[in-house]
Amino acid sequence: MGVASPGVGVVTFEVGVASPVPSPSSDPYGGSTEENSEDEEGEPIPPLPDFFEDKKFFLHGDFPEGEGRQLRRFVVAFGGSLAASLDASVTHVVTSQDPDPALQQV
Repeated sequence: MGVASPGVGVVTFEVGVASPVPSPSSDPYGGSTEENSEDEEGEPIPPLPDFFEDKKFFLHGDFPEGEGRQLRRFVVAFGGSLAASLDASVTHVVTSQDPDPALQQV
């Protein structure tokens, strides 16, 4: 047994004693891992809209952790493409920094 500060719980386990199994309604990990729920069985998953079709993005500079990856995923998922460098084919520049004077609107 342990001593806990107010607001801090102590959990103890005894070897050979089974702990109760949480009910599905109280278990946050008890949900289905199936792609479609039983209600959606047989219905196709609708395709994502192609908001960025015919758009080419250049991600300029550094982004907070995970944000650059998420932006790349969004662009590709919604039909856009990414440019490795800024060239004439780029239609949109995305940055998390103040605008760079070297980037001018053409």
